[in-house]
Amino acid sequence: MSGGDQFTFNAPISQSVIGGTGNVQNNYAGPAADQAPAVRELAAQLAQLVQSEAPELAPTADAVHGELAQAEDEGRTAEPGRLRGWLELIVRGVTAGGAAATAAEGLVRALGL
Repeated sequence: MSGGDQFTFNAPISQSVIGGTGNVQNNYAGPAADQAPAVRELAAQLAQLVQSEAPELAPTADAVHGELAQAEDEGRTAEPGRLRGWLELIVRGVTAGGAAATAAEGLVRALGL
């Protein structure tokens, strides 16, 4: 790592996150089990909003919804890197301040990405 590397953390950082050797641990676990249905529903709403506001991004929104649904069905954590990339693409491609942008940003917060 060079001296210019920066990291953004979306939660308080403690010794348990940093680790005894100073290495940062990624403890992403996805939404809590009781939040998964709400997050999945938000992803479904996002897919509908993107379809009406930016149809060219509909496959990307469907991918977000599909990954969350499949992860929930399989009892695993959704892949955060994929989700983050897809959601960033959606946010950049839809109208700022629009319903789809707001839903995508809400999903980013709900997932802790």
